Amino acid sequence: MKKKLSLATILAMVALVIGVAALLLPLASAYSSTATSVLGTATTVVGSAYAFIFGGAAQTTITINGSATTTALPTLKGPAPLAIAAWVILVVALLAALVGAYMAMLKGKKGALVLVVAGVLFVASGILFFSVKNSLPLAITPDISAEDAAELMEKCNLDFGFVGTAIAALLAGVVTIGAGLIKTLSKKK
Repeated sequence: MKKKLSLATILAMVALVIGVAALLLPLASAYSSTATSVLGTATTVVGSAYAFIFGGAAQTTITINGSATTTALPTLKGPAPLAIAAWVILVVALLAALVGAYMAMLKGKKGALVLVVAGVLFVASGILFFSVKNSLPLAITPDISAEDAAELMEKCNLDFGFVGTAIAALLAGVVTIGAGLIKTLSKKK
């Protein structure tokens, strides 16, 4: 006899897929900036957000009037503190959502609570990924002042590596919290 999946379990599985996608999105570029000079408009795109999450090397691509040049940045001094915190919370949220989905399938009483906690962690991670902009210069040079970091990032925009991850984490959080609330409401009937 086939066992029918509940709506809460299906939502938890969807949240897991979105959460895994959020772990892959930092492969996209971290940030970009555009400057205009006598030479023309220069767009700088700094590679993989994972370079800022874990430290290491990043690439920068500068395009001036259609001519692109890609160079390697010197090895970053370390991870951007807020970026690594956001990533760790994202991984913990994904693991909690996995446990919550499993508990929800087993009709466990605490599955709903675990799903809500996982959802809150996803939302916290998404908010931190949106807030990471001013901590990126710390990965490039740790002795930078807060004022210099803010000035450096003033003309920069976060790219899909961070923004996409933040949106996916927030979406996973909303879906996971919804799954937990549906599981809670279905138990009371």
